[in-house]
Amino acid sequence: MNKLILVCLALVTPTQFALAASAPWYRAAALLQKTIGASPCFQVGKPEQPPAGSRVHTIAIQACTDAAARGLAQVIKTDFGYVAINVLKPSGEKDSGPVDPSAEPTLDQLKESFDAAFTQNPYFVAFHPHGRMAEVTLEFKCEVVQLFTDNLADLHGMSNYVAADAFTQVLSMKYGKLRVAANSAVK
Repeated sequence: MNKLILVCLALVTPTQFALAASAPWYRAAALLQKTIGASPCFQVGKPEQPPAGSRVHTIAIQACTDAAARGLAQVIKTDFGYVAINVLKPSGEKDSGPVDPSAEPTLDQLKESFDAAFTQNPYFVAFHPHGRMAEVTLEFKCEVVQLFTDNLADLHGMSNYVAADAFTQVLSMKYGKLRVAANSAVK
């Protein structure tokens, strides 16, 4: 009887442990959902399986307007290693992003892109040109963004970020020579 119990435990236990670790595309999807998806203007999809011969999963983000899709496509980080991001217009068509990714935008163009990308986002406070340590500073509410990531250091597997830190992980922080920083708003 004891041997039967040990055999059953040996068969069940590795499977449960294998399912406990989140793949990077699930962490990226959770982070995008809690940051970009906090706006009712954006719907963050689930990670899609990669096509045959590829190891890159894709996550689609559907925007509510063409302007929001264009703004987000210009400021979001599109490559998360094994995860690629596709920003979709309301029609379902993929937004091409910046016309020339190597071209340096002006501060006005960058402000317009960030304002469109943060349409109705509850965390975003302001865009400040000429920040202290960078040319541009994005100001976010001083709130915690919490997401499930199988974090072994947390009892419930959650990861906790200040909103500004969470957004630095999903946004490009350099546009040509322009550097962008993110800070929390002072209450």
